[in-house]
Amino acid sequence: MWIDAVSYRVVKLRLDLLEPRLDLALEKETTEIKLGEVHLRQAAASLWLPFDVAVTVIWNGQLFKNRHHYTNYRQFMAKSTIRF
Repeated sequence: MWIDAVSYRVVKLRLDLLEPRLDLALEKETTEIKLGEVHLRQAAASLWLPFDVAVTVIWNGQLFKNRHHYTNYRQFMAKSTIRF
């Protein structure tokens, strides 16, 4: 976890598989998430949300990488009721 020294906000997270899962042929998995400040018109405060996510996996002896970029966040509202 990387924390900004001035604002104390989390700016980056890294998640690693602690040990291989040989029963699944999963040797390694790493996920790195970079967070950034997002301002939504409807929200009073800004939110810190992911803008870049990189996943690296070694599965069945093969290396796989995929990257996700997030932009143009939108706010949605939903209502629900619990009925008994």
